[in-house]
Amino acid sequence: MLQKEIVQKNIKSTLAHIERVRNNCLILANFLIEKGDFHTAIELISNSLTHDVSKFADYYEREFFIFGDESHKKELIERHRLQNLHHPESWAGVQEIRDVFVMEMASDLKARSEEKGTDLRKWIDEEFTVRHNFKVGDRFHQKLMSYIDILCEPPFERI
Repeated sequence: MLQKEIVQKNIKSTLAHIERVRNNCLILANFLIEKGDFHTAIELISNSLTHDVSKFADYYEREFFIFGDESHKKELIERHRLQNLHHPESWAGVQEIRDVFVMEMASDLKARSEEKGTDLRKWIDEEFTVRHNFKVGDRFHQKLMSYIDILCEPPFERI
């Protein structure tokens, strides 16, 4: 693939991801407004307007996420996660993450699951919990899943 095509493809997919996250954040913001939590709703909307902007604004991140240079892939993904507060890597532990960033995280995870065609709830329970050292049913898991439940259709139940 030519460099021009790589850049065009990466810009298109990154912007589509950001738009999905923004739409998910708006769903959660509307939920917050219905509950009367206007300040958190506005903060979440604000976060959605700058979600993943570092993929464009940060010179080093841009090299990987937009230009497709994989020579420092691992380091640049880690850099991105450390600089963006909706990623657990930015915090001392998941229990420390402010609710507004958990909501943005849920919005991001839902967008990624749609892009990858994965079962979000199963992925969170089987992989995300292990990667970020929390357990199914603990306080953080319950909070994250409450936001996922607002964003997603109820899970299919066998009859």
